[in-house]
Amino acid sequence: MHEVTPGSTLMIGPPRNNFPIRDEADFHLLLAGGIGVTPLLSMARHLQHANKPFQLEHFGRSADSIPFSELMKNELGARVSFNIGLEPHDVSNRMASILCNRSAEAHVYICGPSPFITMATEIASRNWPASCIHLEHFSPLQNPNGVDNRPFRIVLAQSKREFDVPADKSIVDVLIENNVTCDFSCREGTCGSCMVTVLDGKIEHRDSYLTASEREQGEVMMICVSRARHSELTIDL
Repeated sequence: MHEVTPGSTLMIGPPRNNFPIRDEADFHLLLAGGIGVTPLLSMARHLQHANKPFQLEHFGRSADSIPFSELMKNELGARVSFNIGLEPHDVSNRMASILCNRSAEAHVYICGPSPFITMATEIASRNWPASCIHLEHFSPLQNPNGVDNRPFRIVLAQSKREFDVPADKSIVDVLIENNVTCDFSCREGTCGSCMVTVLDGKIEHRDSYLTASEREQGEVMMICVSRARHSELTIDL
């Protein structure tokens, strides 16, 4: 963006929504931690306009720290609750009470700091199907368990080209160096832009985008951060 000047030609694509409202849900539970309320407030306003059932639960350290508090009170009324100044164990207990009862087709949407998301997801997983739990992270997940990068070989099924991916580079890095066209954006594993189909090989997932079930299926990966678990991967490029 720092190189754009008047008259520059920009290549753009349509908007991508990686955190959508699920049309099949009969109830929408929105769990927000701090500034994580930003996307959930947009969801709440949309759901209210569409006259669909929902509840927004906001968790904050203090009343003064709650973003959009007056707006939410004025627009959402009883459909928003504020959980303020709770200690971690009280947050856990409050979440458990919120998530203990679930209608058949209810979905939950969680956004906030990583510890908040982790806690809410673990509690929701006790009686909510994984397909009904939706997350948006502030930042990418850290390298799990301090795993060291290992070199591996990447095979492009469509072009029959093969490249070595060294320990200090991602698949995207190697493809760019070799003038292979590929989609990417955040390069942190959060946006889903670089997702490709994996035709052969085991994946070491390091993204914050795929669900647990999608990771277990092993059919797609984010080539900006994820790597091969063994010596070689074949992808549909």
